[in-house]
Amino acid sequence: MKKAKEYAADFVARVGRGEDPVKCAGDVARAMTLEIEDIGKMRHAKSSEALTAIVLEQSRKWKAFVARVPEKFSLSPSGFALYFKTHMEATAKEMPVDVLNQML
Repeated sequence: MKKAKEYAADFVARVGRGEDPVKCAGDVARAMTLEIEDIGKMRHAKSSEALTAIVLEQSRKWKAFVARVPEKFSLSPSGFALYFKTHMEATAKEMPVDVLNQML
């Protein structure tokens, strides 16, 4: 699992090589989403509260990532929440609305 600063450094390097910033940001969101399951297994998380805590933690990591990326890329602090809602729809539907709102 990477830290936000590592994701930011990778993002800037990839974009610097000419890769599409939107695709690179999507790759970061996907990687952070995939980390949710890994973190859950490491922590032996079984409850919905534990899953919620991990999702919120990843959302905060996304926001830290965005803060470390140059503003010229216009990444949204709510990008992870939008990715999560779209690509993890079943899990997102199980989460309380206030949790999803915290991610925005």
